[in-house]
Amino acid sequence: SPLDDSDLKWVTINVPNIKVNGNFYIAVFTYSGPPSWDKGAHDPHAPKGGIAIGRDSDTKSRNSFIVDKNPNRIVDWETITTWDIHQDDTDWMIRVITSPTVEIGMYINPWTDNMDPDHESQGEPYYSLANGKYTELIKQLKRYRIKRIFVSVYYPGNNSVNKSGIFLMKKKKVGWDKEIYSSKEPVYPPQNNNKSYFDLQKLNNAANKEGIEVHATINAFGTGLSYARSVDPADPTHLTELRDVTHYLITNYDGLTGIHLDHIRYMTDDKTQKPRLIAGENGYKNITRAVKEISNTIDRVNKDIVLSAAVYAKNTEKDYATMREAEGQDYMEMSEYLDFISPMAYHYPDFEPSWVGEVTSFVREKINEKNVNCAVIPTIQGYYEVVGVNDAKQPVIKEPGRDEIFGAGKSALDNGADGLNVFIYPAIYSPDEWQAIMDLSIYQSSASPDLPDITKPPEKKVPGFEAVFTIAGLLVVAYLVLRRRE
Repeated sequence: SPLDDSDLKWVTINVPNIKVNGNFYIAVFTYSGPPSWDKGAHDPHAPKGGIAIGRDSDTKSRNSFIVDKNPNRIVDWETITTWDIHQDDTDWMIRVITSPTVEIGMYINPWTDNMDPDHESQGEPYYSLANGKYTELIKQLKRYRIKRIFVSVYYPGNNSVNKSGIFLMKKKKVGWDKEIYSSKEPVYPPQNNNKSYFDLQKLNNAANKEGIEVHATINAFGTGLSYARSVDPADPTHLTELRDVTHYLITNYDGLTGIHLDHIRYMTDDKTQKPRLIAGENGYKNITRAVKEISNTIDRVNKDIVLSAAVYAKNTEKDYATMREAEGQDYMEMSEYLDFISPMAYHYPDFEPSWVGEVTSFVREKINEKNVNCAVIPTIQGYYEVVGVNDAKQPVIKEPGRDEIFGAGKSALDNGADGLNVFIYPAIYSPDEWQAIMDLSIYQSSASPDLPDITKPPEKKVPGFEAVFTIAGLLVVAYLVLRRRE
Protein backbone atom coordinates (compact mmCIF):
# COMPACT_ATOMS: atom_id res chain seq x y z
CA SER A 1 0.00 0.00 0.00
CA PRO A 2 1.21 3.57 -0.59
CA LEU A 3 2.96 5.36 2.24
CA ASP A 4 0.96 7.94 4.14
CA ASP A 5 1.60 10.16 7.16
CA SER A 6 0.07 7.67 9.58
CA ASP A 7 3.02 5.33 8.91
CA LEU A 8 5.62 7.94 9.85
CA LYS A 9 6.99 9.40 13.05
CA TRP A 10 9.68 11.66 14.43
CA VAL A 11 12.99 10.14 15.42
CA THR A 12 15.18 11.83 18.03
CA ILE A 13 18.94 11.33 18.02
CA ASN A 14 20.84 12.59 21.05
CA VAL A 15 24.45 13.64 20.63
CA PRO A 16 27.04 14.53 23.32
CA ASN A 17 26.90 17.83 25.17
CA ILE A 18 28.85 20.23 23.01
CA LYS A 19 29.26 23.85 22.17
CA VAL A 20 29.62 24.68 18.49
CA ASN A 21 31.49 27.84 17.59
CA GLY A 22 30.51 29.02 14.14
CA ASN A 23 28.70 27.29 11.31
CA PHE A 24 28.38 23.53 11.32
CA TYR A 25 26.77 20.67 9.41
CA ILE A 26 24.64 17.79 10.58
CA ALA A 27 25.58 14.77 8.45
CA VAL A 28 23.28 11.76 8.50
CA PHE A 29 24.16 8.58 6.64
CA THR A 30 21.04 6.52 6.06
CA TYR A 31 22.25 2.95 5.71
CA SER A 32 18.73 1.71 5.29
CA GLY A 33 17.06 -1.17 3.60
CA PRO A 34 13.60 -1.43 2.11
CA PRO A 35 10.82 -0.16 4.38
CA SER A 36 8.13 -2.57 5.53
CA TRP A 37 5.61 -1.15 3.08
CA ASP A 38 7.86 -1.85 0.05
CA LYS A 39 7.10 -5.44 -1.01
CA GLY A 40 9.55 -5.63 -3.93
CA ALA A 41 12.47 -8.03 -4.31
CA HIS A 42 15.57 -6.83 -2.48
CA ASP A 43 18.97 -7.99 -1.35
CA PRO A 44 18.28 -10.36 1.57
CA HIS A 45 21.35 -9.00 3.38
CA ALA A 46 20.12 -5.40 3.31
CA PRO A 47 19.00 -3.98 6.68
CA LYS A 48 15.28 -3.82 7.27
CA GLY A 49 13.89 -0.36 7.83
CA GLY A 50 16.00 2.55 9.07
CA ILE A 51 15.76 6.31 8.71
CA ALA A 52 14.10 7.91 5.73
CA ILE A 53 14.82 11.62 5.66
CA GLY A 54 11.86 13.67 4.54
CA ARG A 55 12.09 16.37 1.91
CA ASP A 56 10.47 19.78 2.20
CA SER A 57 10.05 21.29 -1.24
CA ASP A 58 8.48 24.57 -0.07
CA THR A 59 11.74 26.36 0.71
CA LYS A 60 14.77 27.54 -1.23
CA SER A 61 17.34 27.94 1.57
CA ARG A 62 20.16 26.04 -0.18
CA ASN A 63 21.17 24.75 3.24
CA SER A 64 20.74 21.10 2.26
CA PHE A 65 23.48 19.05 0.65
CA ILE A 66 24.47 15.56 -0.39
CA VAL A 67 27.57 14.12 1.27
CA ASP A 68 29.73 11.07 0.80
CA LYS A 69 32.34 9.19 2.82
CA ASN A 70 35.92 8.08 2.16
CA PRO A 71 36.76 10.89 2.14
CA ASN A 72 34.10 12.87 3.99
CA ARG A 73 32.97 15.58 1.63
CA ILE A 74 30.07 17.52 0.13
CA VAL A 75 29.45 16.37 -3.40
CA ASP A 76 28.01 18.21 -6.35
CA TRP A 77 24.27 17.67 -6.25
CA GLU A 78 23.49 17.80 -9.94
CA THR A 79 26.32 15.61 -11.20
CA ILE A 80 26.25 12.93 -8.50
CA THR A 81 22.53 12.16 -8.57
CA THR A 82 20.03 10.94 -11.10
CA TRP A 83 17.09 12.17 -9.03
CA ASP A 84 14.35 14.32 -10.45
CA ILE A 85 14.65 16.68 -7.46
CA HIS A 86 17.07 19.57 -7.23
CA GLN A 87 18.93 21.40 -4.49
CA ASP A 88 17.10 24.67 -5.17
CA ASP A 89 13.78 23.18 -4.10
CA THR A 90 14.86 20.78 -1.37
CA ASP A 91 15.26 21.11 2.37
CA TRP A 92 16.07 17.90 4.20
CA MET A 93 13.77 17.61 7.17
CA ILE A 94 16.51 17.60 9.78
CA ARG A 95 16.30 20.07 12.65
CA VAL A 96 18.73 20.87 15.45
CA ILE A 97 17.32 21.77 18.85
CA THR A 98 19.60 22.99 21.62
CA SER A 99 18.80 22.87 25.30
CA PRO A 100 18.15 26.28 26.87
CA THR A 101 21.19 27.95 28.39
CA VAL A 102 19.13 30.84 29.81
CA GLU A 103 16.26 30.07 32.16
CA ILE A 104 13.23 32.22 31.33
CA GLY A 105 10.18 32.82 33.51
CA MET A 106 6.73 34.05 32.51
CA TYR A 107 4.18 35.96 34.55
CA ILE A 108 0.71 34.50 34.01
CA ASN A 109 -2.56 36.41 34.20
CA PRO A 110 -4.75 33.72 35.81
CA TRP A 111 -8.09 35.46 35.38
CA THR A 112 -8.47 36.83 31.87
CA ASP A 113 -10.87 34.46 30.16
CA ASN A 114 -11.78 36.13 26.90
CA MET A 115 -9.95 35.26 23.71
CA ASP A 116 -8.25 38.24 22.14
CA PRO A 117 -9.11 38.16 18.40
CA ASP A 118 -5.45 38.79 17.65
CA HIS A 119 -4.59 35.47 19.27
CA GLU A 120 -6.86 33.63 16.89
CA SER A 121 -5.55 35.51 13.89
CA GLN A 122 -2.03 34.46 14.85
CA GLY A 123 -3.14 30.87 15.23
CA GLU A 124 -1.93 30.66 18.83
CA PRO A 125 -4.56 29.82 21.47
CA TYR A 126 -4.62 31.35 24.92
CA TYR A 127 -5.30 29.04 27.84
CA SER A 128 -7.03 30.43 30.90
CA LEU A 129 -6.42 29.09 34.40
CA ALA A 130 -9.94 30.25 35.26
CA ASN A 131 -11.17 27.57 32.87
CA GLY A 132 -8.86 24.92 34.27
CA LYS A 133 -6.63 24.69 31.19
CA TYR A 134 -3.60 23.73 33.28
CA THR A 135 -2.11 21.01 31.12
CA GLU A 136 -2.71 22.91 27.88
CA LEU A 137 -1.08 26.05 29.26
CA ILE A 138 1.96 24.22 30.60
CA LYS A 139 2.55 22.29 27.38
CA GLN A 140 2.33 25.51 25.41
CA LEU A 141 4.84 27.24 27.67
CA LYS A 142 7.21 24.29 27.58
CA ARG A 143 7.14 24.42 23.80
CA TYR A 144 8.40 27.98 24.04
CA ARG A 145 11.11 27.01 26.57
CA ILE A 146 9.61 28.68 29.62
CA LYS A 147 11.28 27.39 32.78
CA ARG A 148 9.18 29.01 35.53
CA ILE A 149 5.84 30.74 35.92
CA PHE A 150 4.52 33.30 38.40
CA VAL A 151 0.84 33.26 39.33
CA SER A 152 -0.87 35.68 41.73
CA VAL A 153 -2.61 34.02 44.65
CA TYR A 154 -3.09 36.77 47.25
CA TYR A 155 -3.89 40.46 47.65
CA PRO A 156 -5.16 42.57 50.57
CA GLY A 157 -8.86 43.32 50.03
CA ASN A 158 -10.28 46.80 50.46
CA ASN A 159 -13.56 46.36 52.39
CA SER A 160 -15.65 43.92 54.39
CA VAL A 161 -17.09 42.34 51.26
CA ASN A 162 -13.91 42.16 49.24
CA LYS A 163 -11.65 40.96 52.03
CA SER A 164 -8.10 39.78 51.82
CA GLY A 165 -8.04 36.37 50.30
CA ILE A 166 -6.30 33.71 48.33
CA PHE A 167 -7.86 33.34 44.92
CA LEU A 168 -7.66 29.58 44.85
CA MET A 169 -10.24 26.85 44.92
CA LYS A 170 -11.04 25.47 48.35
CA LYS A 171 -8.70 22.74 49.49
CA LYS A 172 -8.72 20.70 52.70
CA LYS A 173 -9.76 23.47 55.02
CA VAL A 174 -11.27 26.94 54.88
CA GLY A 175 -8.24 28.74 53.56
CA TRP A 176 -5.22 30.18 55.26
CA ASP A 177 -7.35 31.49 58.11
CA LYS A 178 -11.06 31.68 57.37
CA GLU A 179 -11.29 34.19 54.58
CA ILE A 180 -10.79 31.99 51.56
CA TYR A 181 -14.05 32.08 49.67
CA SER A 182 -16.34 29.42 48.28
CA SER A 183 -16.78 29.22 44.51
CA LYS A 184 -20.01 31.20 44.91
CA GLU A 185 -18.15 34.22 46.25
CA PRO A 186 -15.10 34.88 44.09
CA VAL A 187 -12.45 36.97 45.77
CA TYR A 188 -11.29 38.54 42.55
CA PRO A 189 -13.81 40.40 40.37
CA PRO A 190 -14.79 37.90 37.64
CA GLN A 191 -14.53 38.78 33.97
CA ASN A 192 -17.18 37.65 31.47
CA ASN A 193 -19.14 36.09 34.35
CA ASN A 194 -16.42 33.48 34.91
CA LYS A 195 -15.12 32.63 38.35
CA SER A 196 -11.65 33.78 39.15
CA TYR A 197 -10.54 30.71 41.01
CA PHE A 198 -7.97 28.25 39.83
CA ASP A 199 -6.58 25.11 41.40
CA LEU A 200 -2.96 25.70 42.39
CA GLN A 201 -2.39 22.03 43.10
CA LYS A 202 -3.50 20.97 39.64
CA LEU A 203 -1.31 23.68 38.15
CA ASN A 204 1.65 22.46 40.21
CA ASN A 205 1.02 18.88 39.12
CA ALA A 206 0.90 19.80 35.44
CA ALA A 207 4.00 22.03 35.72
CA ASN A 208 6.06 19.55 37.73
CA LYS A 209 5.37 16.87 35.14
CA GLU A 210 6.93 19.06 32.44
CA GLY A 211 9.79 20.38 34.56
CA ILE A 212 8.38 23.91 34.94
CA GLU A 213 8.62 25.74 38.26
CA VAL A 214 5.61 27.42 39.87
CA HIS A 215 6.14 30.54 42.01
CA ALA A 216 3.07 31.69 43.92
CA THR A 217 2.88 35.48 43.88
CA ILE A 218 1.86 37.39 46.99
CA ASN A 219 0.82 40.98 46.27
CA ALA A 220 2.12 42.14 49.62
CA PHE A 221 0.84 45.68 50.18
CA GLY A 222 -1.75 46.15 47.45
CA THR A 223 -1.99 46.05 43.67
CA GLY A 224 -2.52 49.66 42.71
CA LEU A 225 -6.08 48.82 41.65
CA SER A 226 -9.40 49.51 43.32
CA TYR A 227 -10.20 45.96 44.41
CA ALA A 228 -7.21 45.95 46.80
CA ARG A 229 -6.35 48.42 49.49
CA SER A 230 -2.93 49.96 49.91
CA VAL A 231 -1.61 48.72 53.23
CA ASP A 232 0.89 50.53 55.40
CA PRO A 233 3.98 48.29 55.54
CA ALA A 234 4.42 49.36 59.15
CA ASP A 235 1.12 47.65 60.11
CA PRO A 236 2.07 44.67 62.36
CA THR A 237 -1.33 43.00 61.87
CA HIS A 238 -0.82 42.86 58.13
CA LEU A 239 2.70 41.50 58.55
CA THR A 240 1.21 38.64 60.55
CA GLU A 241 -1.25 38.06 57.70
CA LEU A 242 1.58 37.84 55.20
CA ARG A 243 3.39 35.29 57.33
CA ASP A 244 0.20 33.24 57.68
CA VAL A 245 -0.49 33.31 53.95
CA THR A 246 3.08 32.22 53.21
CA HIS A 247 2.86 29.39 55.71
CA TYR A 248 -0.48 28.25 54.28
CA LEU A 249 0.83 28.14 50.73
CA ILE A 250 4.03 26.23 51.40
CA THR A 251 2.37 23.67 53.69
CA ASN A 252 -0.77 22.97 51.62
CA TYR A 253 0.43 22.81 48.02
CA ASP A 254 2.83 20.07 46.96
CA GLY A 255 5.31 20.85 44.21
CA LEU A 256 5.41 24.61 44.76
CA THR A 257 8.85 25.94 43.86
CA GLY A 258 8.76 29.41 45.33
CA ILE A 259 7.07 32.45 46.80
CA HIS A 260 7.31 35.63 44.76
CA LEU A 261 6.68 39.01 46.39
CA ASP A 262 5.08 41.64 44.18
CA HIS A 263 4.02 45.13 45.28
CA ILE A 264 6.47 44.76 48.11
CA ARG A 265 6.66 48.52 48.54
CA TYR A 266 4.78 51.58 49.76
CA MET A 267 1.76 51.75 47.46
CA THR A 268 -0.70 54.16 45.94
CA ASP A 269 -4.14 53.35 44.58
CA ASP A 270 -4.22 54.10 40.88
CA LYS A 271 -8.01 53.99 40.63
CA THR A 272 -9.10 55.95 43.69
CA GLN A 273 -6.05 58.21 43.72
CA LYS A 274 -5.75 57.91 47.49
CA PRO A 275 -2.74 59.68 48.93
CA ARG A 276 0.48 57.78 48.42
CA LEU A 277 2.04 56.16 51.44
CA ILE A 278 5.56 57.57 51.57
CA ALA A 279 8.36 55.47 52.99
CA GLY A 280 10.42 58.40 54.19
CA GLU A 281 13.93 58.12 55.52
CA ASN A 282 13.41 54.88 57.45
CA GLY A 283 10.47 53.29 55.64
CA TYR A 284 12.79 50.90 53.81
CA LYS A 285 13.24 49.12 57.14
CA ASN A 286 9.57 48.10 57.10
CA ILE A 287 9.88 46.65 53.60
CA THR A 288 13.08 44.83 54.51
CA ARG A 289 11.48 43.51 57.69
CA ALA A 290 8.55 42.08 55.73
CA VAL A 291 10.93 40.28 53.37
CA LYS A 292 12.93 38.99 56.32
CA GLU A 293 9.84 37.74 58.18
CA ILE A 294 8.55 35.90 55.11
CA SER A 295 12.01 34.40 54.55
CA ASN A 296 12.12 33.20 58.16
CA THR A 297 8.66 31.67 57.80
CA ILE A 298 9.82 29.72 54.76
CA ASP A 299 13.05 28.57 56.41
CA ARG A 300 11.17 27.20 59.41
CA VAL A 301 9.08 24.98 57.14
CA ASN A 302 11.05 24.21 53.98
CA LYS A 303 14.37 25.81 53.10
CA ASP A 304 14.11 24.50 49.56
CA ILE A 305 11.33 26.99 48.78
CA VAL A 306 12.72 29.86 46.70
CA LEU A 307 11.94 33.45 47.75
CA SER A 308 12.06 36.26 45.20
CA ALA A 309 10.76 39.78 44.78
CA ALA A 310 9.79 42.18 42.01
CA VAL A 311 11.28 45.65 42.47
CA TYR A 312 11.32 48.93 40.61
CA ALA A 313 14.05 49.23 37.99
CA LYS A 314 16.61 51.99 38.54
CA ASN A 315 19.95 52.62 36.92
CA THR A 316 21.40 55.64 38.76
CA GLU A 317 22.24 56.47 42.37
CA LYS A 318 19.90 59.46 42.25
CA ASP A 319 16.90 57.42 41.11
CA TYR A 320 17.79 54.68 43.56
CA ALA A 321 17.81 57.13 46.49
CA THR A 322 14.46 58.56 45.37
CA MET A 323 12.92 55.10 45.17
CA ARG A 324 14.28 54.16 48.58
CA GLU A 325 12.65 57.19 50.18
CA ALA A 326 9.37 56.99 48.25
CA GLU A 327 8.69 53.23 47.91
CA GLY A 328 11.04 51.90 50.56
CA GLN A 329 12.80 49.40 48.29
CA ASP A 330 16.48 48.93 49.00
CA TYR A 331 18.15 46.37 46.74
CA MET A 332 21.02 45.78 49.13
CA GLU A 333 18.93 45.26 52.26
CA MET A 334 16.26 43.14 50.56
CA SER A 335 18.78 40.92 48.77
CA GLU A 336 20.07 39.49 52.04
CA TYR A 337 16.83 37.49 52.36
CA LEU A 338 16.09 36.73 48.70
CA ASP A 339 17.20 33.98 46.34
CA PHE A 340 16.70 36.27 43.37
CA ILE A 341 15.55 39.81 42.75
CA SER A 342 13.66 40.90 39.63
CA PRO A 343 13.85 44.55 38.60
CA MET A 344 10.80 45.34 36.45
CA ALA A 345 12.75 46.62 33.47
CA TYR A 346 9.86 47.63 31.21
CA HIS A 347 11.62 49.84 28.70
CA TYR A 348 9.19 50.24 25.81
CA PRO A 349 8.46 52.80 24.39
CA ASP A 350 10.31 55.27 26.65
CA PHE A 351 13.80 53.76 26.59
CA GLU A 352 16.11 51.86 24.33
CA PRO A 353 16.74 48.16 25.08
CA SER A 354 20.21 49.14 26.33
CA TRP A 355 18.50 50.69 29.38
CA VAL A 356 17.59 47.19 30.55
CA GLY A 357 21.28 46.33 30.62
CA GLU A 358 22.06 49.47 32.60
CA VAL A 359 19.42 48.50 35.16
CA THR A 360 20.80 44.97 35.40
CA SER A 361 24.34 46.18 35.92
CA PHE A 362 23.29 48.75 38.54
CA VAL A 363 21.22 46.26 40.55
CA ARG A 364 24.09 43.79 40.42
CA GLU A 365 26.52 46.39 41.72
CA LYS A 366 24.26 47.28 44.66
CA ILE A 367 23.80 43.63 45.62
CA ASN A 368 27.54 42.99 45.35
CA GLU A 369 28.09 45.74 47.92
CA LYS A 370 26.13 43.56 50.36
CA ASN A 371 28.18 40.48 49.40
CA VAL A 372 25.21 38.11 49.43
CA ASN A 373 24.23 35.24 47.15
CA CYS A 374 21.21 36.78 45.44
CA ALA A 375 20.70 36.31 41.70
CA VAL A 376 19.56 39.16 39.44
CA ILE A 377 16.80 38.08 37.06
CA PRO A 378 15.28 41.12 35.33
CA THR A 379 11.71 41.07 34.06
CA ILE A 380 11.45 42.37 30.51
CA GLN A 381 8.40 43.73 28.78
CA GLY A 382 6.21 41.50 26.66
CA TYR A 383 3.03 43.60 26.76
CA TYR A 384 1.82 46.48 24.62
CA GLU A 385 1.62 50.13 25.65
CA VAL A 386 -1.23 52.54 24.97
CA VAL A 387 0.57 55.54 23.50
CA GLY A 388 -2.41 57.77 22.67
CA VAL A 389 -5.84 57.88 21.08
CA ASN A 390 -6.88 58.25 17.46
CA ASP A 391 -9.54 60.52 15.93
CA ALA A 392 -12.20 57.96 16.81
CA LYS A 393 -11.03 58.13 20.44
CA GLN A 394 -9.79 54.57 20.27
CA PRO A 395 -6.54 53.69 22.02
CA VAL A 396 -3.42 53.56 19.89
CA ILE A 397 -1.42 50.51 20.89
CA LYS A 398 2.23 49.80 20.25
CA GLU A 399 3.56 46.27 20.60
CA PRO A 400 7.20 45.89 21.60
CA GLY A 401 7.68 43.23 18.93
CA ARG A 402 10.46 40.73 18.43
CA ASP A 403 13.39 43.13 18.13
CA GLU A 404 12.52 45.05 21.29
CA ILE A 405 11.95 41.87 23.32
CA PHE A 406 15.12 40.21 22.11
CA GLY A 407 17.11 43.43 22.43
CA ALA A 408 15.98 43.95 26.03
CA GLY A 409 16.81 40.38 27.01
CA LYS A 410 20.15 40.43 25.22
CA SER A 411 21.08 43.69 26.93
CA ALA A 412 20.26 42.21 30.34
CA LEU A 413 22.24 39.02 29.70
CA ASP A 414 25.23 40.93 28.33
CA ASN A 415 25.29 42.88 31.58
CA GLY A 416 25.32 39.93 33.93
CA ALA A 417 21.68 38.84 34.33
CA ASP A 418 21.32 35.35 35.80
CA GLY A 419 18.18 34.69 33.78
CA LEU A 420 15.11 36.50 32.48
CA ASN A 421 11.42 36.85 33.21
CA VAL A 422 8.80 38.11 30.77
CA PHE A 423 5.68 40.08 31.68
CA ILE A 424 2.99 38.93 30.84
CA TYR A 425 1.06 35.99 29.34
CA PRO A 426 -1.21 36.29 27.33
CA ALA A 427 -0.14 39.74 26.13
CA ILE A 428 2.73 38.08 24.32
CA TYR A 429 1.39 35.82 21.60
CA SER A 430 2.66 36.53 18.11
CA PRO A 431 5.05 34.00 16.54
CA ASP A 432 7.78 36.64 16.29
CA GLU A 433 7.51 37.48 20.00
CA TRP A 434 7.63 33.84 21.01
CA GLN A 435 10.58 33.36 18.69
CA ALA A 436 12.41 36.15 20.49
CA ILE A 437 11.93 34.30 23.77
CA MET A 438 13.19 31.03 22.29
CA ASP A 439 16.20 32.81 20.82
CA LEU A 440 16.99 34.32 24.22
CA SER A 441 16.79 30.90 25.86
CA ILE A 442 19.86 29.75 23.90
CA TYR A 443 21.67 33.09 23.82
CA GLN A 444 25.35 32.97 24.73
CA SER A 445 26.05 36.35 26.26
CA SER A 446 29.30 38.23 26.14
CA ALA A 447 29.20 38.18 29.94
CA SER A 448 29.44 34.38 30.02
CA PRO A 449 32.82 32.97 31.08
CA ASP A 450 35.02 31.46 28.40
CA LEU A 451 34.74 27.71 28.22
CA PRO A 452 37.88 25.56 28.09
CA ASP A 453 38.96 24.37 24.65
CA ILE A 454 39.32 20.63 25.22
CA THR A 455 39.63 19.51 21.62
CA LYS A 456 41.29 20.74 18.49
CA PRO A 457 39.66 21.05 15.10
CA PRO A 458 40.60 18.33 12.64
CA GLU A 459 43.29 19.15 10.12
CA LYS A 460 40.83 18.51 7.33
CA LYS A 461 37.40 19.90 8.01
CA VAL A 462 34.69 17.38 7.29
CA PRO A 463 31.03 17.95 6.50
CA GLY A 464 30.07 16.15 9.68
CA PHE A 465 30.90 18.96 12.10
CA GLU A 466 32.82 21.89 10.73
CA ALA A 467 33.46 23.57 14.07
CA VAL A 468 35.50 23.69 17.25
CA PHE A 469 33.89 21.78 20.13
CA THR A 470 34.01 22.70 23.80
CA ILE A 471 31.95 21.49 26.72
CA ALA A 472 29.01 23.80 27.33
CA GLY A 473 26.24 21.68 28.76
CA LEU A 474 24.24 21.93 25.55
CA LEU A 475 22.20 19.02 24.34
CA VAL A 476 21.93 19.09 20.58
CA VAL A 477 19.09 16.99 19.23
CA ALA A 478 18.55 16.27 15.57
CA TYR A 479 14.90 15.74 14.76
CA LEU A 480 14.41 13.62 11.68
CA VAL A 481 10.89 13.63 10.39
CA LEU A 482 9.93 10.64 8.34
CA ARG A 483 7.56 12.40 6.05
CA ARG A 484 7.47 13.08 2.35
CA ARG A 485 6.23 16.28 0.87
CA GLU A 486 5.33 16.28 -2.76
